[in-house]
Amino acid sequence: MWRKDKGFIHALKITTNLANKYSNIDFYVGRKEDWGGGNIHNLQAAYANALSSIKKEKLKNICFIDKFKTQINYWRFLKSVDISFSCSFHETFGISMLEQEAAGIACVVPNIEAYPEIHKGALQSPLSSIQNNLEELIINKAKRNKVSNSCKKNAVNYSIEKFVDNLTSHIKKVL
Repeated sequence: MWRKDKGFIHALKITTNLANKYSNIDFYVGRKEDWGGGNIHNLQAAYANALSSIKKEKLKNICFIDKFKTQINYWRFLKSVDISFSCSFHETFGISMLEQEAAGIACVVPNIEAYPEIHKGALQSPLSSIQNNLEELIINKAKRNKVSNSCKKNAVNYSIEKFVDNLTSHIKKVL
């Protein structure tokens, strides 16, 4: 779901930049026009501007996808993806990235909020470096495979109980 705190505008800029540079690669942007709550007018305007720019630049390698009809279709789609990223600057858990890790996708996530704790296998970086890290994974297949394996291992070994215990101990220290 697109919301302001998910870094929607930043993600579109990164996708457009990379699609311009790597015309032989398909870039998928998830859940076409799936707007979150709150003031969405700015996001809808940014989306309309992005679509206009994509059409103007004739970027046929950017595909906006609809919500999947079934979970099986979603998992089949994930099996076809090599790299994924998030630009969210506020994340409580990041379940969609964990699903992508489980599918063996090389994930790039911000090194803020809950991402470092939950997504230890992903390539973590400041929001300003996400595009550079994505480009490195596009170019360097060995590194992409290493991150993919690390992501999958993290997802397989992830434990909600350990996360809750860790969170509880942090809260007790603060209180």
